[in-house]
Amino acid sequence: MSTTSVIVREAARLLSTPAFIRFAERLAPGEGEDLRQDVALALLGYERRGGEAPRNLAAFLSICLRNEALTRIQSRRAQRRTAVHDPAMAAEMPSMLPLGCGDPEDRTAVSSVCADIEEAIDLAAAKQRLRAAIDRLAPPRREAIQRTFFDGVPVREQGLPLGTVVVRIHRAKAELAVSMR
Repeated sequence: MSTTSVIVREAARLLSTPAFIRFAERLAPGEGEDLRQDVALALLGYERRGGEAPRNLAAFLSICLRNEALTRIQSRRAQRRTAVHDPAMAAEMPSMLPLGCGDPEDRTAVSSVCADIEEAIDLAAAKQRLRAAIDRLAPPRREAIQRTFFDGVPVREQGLPLGTVVVRIHRAKAELAVSMR
């Protein structure tokens, strides 16, 4: 019996427990079962590609469920934004009527689109503030943040002692948290 099948079986057992069923439903109401199945398939693919077995499978599955739920939310938001920017789709959507027209549901849909646009503007402003705060960091800390989070270089592969990189990142995050308040 292979290690992969044991891990996948244990994941399937865990994902079928009442706690994971409730957790998935809370994350994605009405889509909990699909969410759990997608995570199980992702784990199977991960194992087939030679990924390491997680040390704490329950924690790993919880994080995967959360990430999958977030991906679904982001995908829905992206679809709505596409509808706003694509004239062909906008022409088909009754929610694109002016605020004074149509049913109250139509006005609610337009308000929802406006809220998404405001959210995007707020996000862009926050990104700009974050970039400015990163630029104000001391060069070693800025470089650690840049290489780790933007360039994707693993902490162990940055050519410095592991502790040095971790401390720089920790201190940089603390500085950024203060400057973003």
